[in-house]
Amino acid sequence: MVFNVRSVRPVAPKITTVGATVGAVVTGPNPSLRGMASEYFVAPDDRGARIEVPEGTGEAMSKRAETFCRSRGWRTQVYARLQTLEGRSFLADVLCSDNR
Repeated sequence: MVFNVRSVRPVAPKITTVGATVGAVVTGPNPSLRGMASEYFVAPDDRGARIEVPEGTGEAMSKRAETFCRSRGWRTQVYARLQTLEGRSFLADVLCSDNR
């Protein structure tokens, strides 16, 4: 077999729009990426303020993430992390879902 490359230009046009439900990027005060059974929040907030976890522990983080997900209409949180900024701990990378 012999392959000849004549061009590296894309053949199809770039996709510039996102569907209304699956894969939709929800913009506004709390941007997220929403799928059919889950939603991902990079920096979750409540009315414009980041969600702080004063205790800074994994258990407190999980409880706070669970509360956040339920307030957004999801059954549970699947994944969450703490982000430390200026000595304060905040929720980050929260994945909410209807299933575990």
